[in-house]
Amino acid sequence: MGNKKCNEPDCQKQSQNGFFGYCVAHGREQGITKKSNPECKEIGCKKVAVFGFENYCIAHGREYGITKKSNPECKEKGCQKRKKGGFSGYCIAHGREYGVTKISSILCKEEGCQKRRKSGFNGYCVAHGRAYGITKRSTGPCKEKGCQKRRQSGFNGYCIAHGREHDV
Repeated sequence: MGNKKCNEPDCQKQSQNGFFGYCVAHGREQGITKKSNPECKEIGCKKVAVFGFENYCIAHGREYGITKKSNPECKEKGCQKRKKGGFSGYCIAHGREYGVTKISSILCKEEGCQKRRKSGFNGYCVAHGRAYGITKRSTGPCKEKGCQKRRQSGFNGYCIAHGREHDV
């Protein structure tokens, strides 16, 4: 299966999926639009609509006061910048202002510990989480009295043998 050319005579561009044998430019001239790349709904605008701007391009979305909701703002009051991952809900500038660094947001919250946080341990590394009695729900001993085998996921807190006994 070779590269097919656009159906439009004298066009040397490659045809694109979803444009029925046409290149993007000629497909749009024919009135063909892809669902994944719809045009801006502003009459006369040929730009691609952007997700989160209610089927408008960025320029027209902003013109109508539509803000993209998938990028929440910094939690500093009055700041319009986007929050940045690893800065505890702040934009980079405010995160640095409050001493939050990307590294500190992934490290154990125990003072002086340089190990990484582990999910399920409330912001602590495994060692400090266990020291404070925090255990992941999915780990630990079987809930059958006297059994010291590990819980098995999908067996409702029991090891495999006791899970089968209890028809879990």
